[in-house]
Amino acid sequence: MKKMFFLFVLLLPFACGCMASTKSAEHPAADTVSALIAAEDAEDWDTYVELWCQNERDSYMQMVQNHYKQANCVGIFNVKSAAVKELTALPLEDASPYILNFDEYESMYDTVAAFLVDVDYQVYREDQYQTNGVNHRLALLGMEDGEWRIVEWSVAPPALTVP
Repeated sequence: MKKMFFLFVLLLPFACGCMASTKSAEHPAADTVSALIAAEDAEDWDTYVELWCQNERDSYMQMVQNHYKQANCVGIFNVKSAAVKELTALPLEDASPYILNFDEYESMYDTVAAFLVDVDYQVYREDQYQTNGVNHRLALLGMEDGEWRIVEWSVAPPALTVP
C-alpha cells in the first residue's frame, strides 16, 4: 500500500502538468500563437507578418523592413531565440479588462480567443519589453476569413500571471 501511495504522489505533479498544457493546446487558435513564436525564432518575417490580422499587417511589414531596427536589434530584432514554454487559454472575461478596445475587437471578428503565453526569450539586450528567460504575454486572436490571426500582443499584466 505504501508503494502505491508513493507512486501516486510521485506521478501526480507530472499528470497535472500534462493535463494543464494539453487543455490549452486543444484550442484551435493555439497553433497560430505557436506559429508566431516559431516565426520569430526562425526570423521568418513573411510568416510573422502573415499571422497578424489584416488591420495590423502593414504596420508589421514596415517594422520588419526597418533597417535601423534590424541593425540596432530593436523590437523583435532584439530576439536571439524564442520558444513557447506554456500556452494557456484564458476566459475572455479575465482577459478583456487588459485589452484596449476589446468590445470593438469582439464585434469586428467572428470569434475571439485570449491566451496567456509564456515565451522563453534569449535577447541581445534586456529592456522593459524583453528579458532573458520567460516573458509573459497576453495574446488576443480573432477569426478572420476562416483563419485565426493575432489581433493584439502585449506584456501580460501581473494580475494574469500570478496564481
